[in-house]
Amino acid sequence: MPLDGQVIEPGYGEEAGDWEPLTTSDPATAEAFDRLIDSVRRLQNSVAAARPTEAVSLAMAAELRSVAGRLDDFAVDEAHQLAGTQMDSPGRSQALVPVLSYRKQTTDRVEGTLRLGRFHLGRNGAAHGGVIPLVFDEIFGRLAGAERPRCRTANLHVDYRHITPVDTELEFTACVDRAEGRKIYVTGSLRADGTVVAEATGLFVVLRPGQP
Repeated sequence: MPLDGQVIEPGYGEEAGDWEPLTTSDPATAEAFDRLIDSVRRLQNSVAAARPTEAVSLAMAAELRSVAGRLDDFAVDEAHQLAGTQMDSPGRSQALVPVLSYRKQTTDRVEGTLRLGRFHLGRNGAAHGGVIPLVFDEIFGRLAGAERPRCRTANLHVDYRHITPVDTELEFTACVDRAEGRKIYVTGSLRADGTVVAEATGLFVVLRPGQP
């Protein structure tokens, strides 16, 4: 059963198959949870950028274990969690995914911006290479599922053209090139100061009834 104040709604598209529906909540609960996730993101960046003393590290580790323990009593199953399900919230209320700001969005094309922080740093001011596929998969997945049945990533290919800087506004574009039966082909690019830093192509496949 949903928690108090939560509403169960279908996810992308009209044909969600046998997937559990996404969980939404009343505006006050959603906003409060977004503030919690924003604090987690800030913590991730602060930890990545810090060089604390041994005493500070041990003290904060104890504090964070205590904070995590306070949330254990509120654990729910995947169908009812808020993280990753609040589609209108920054990053879908999920700390893993960088916050994507959509400037334009249709069923076949999206444009927007994002900023990667110290948490996503690889080395020498460049984002970790593994973050870039994550960004494209998030953008492509949302686009491929826009007003379409449920689908999953079948293939994702990324070409790294230049380093992707952190703490810089990045621009992204993506479009659905074509759909062939259950296959949805998507392409996109990522730019920093007008320079293409990465390009990607993706194949998404609409799920059959009963597929997880």
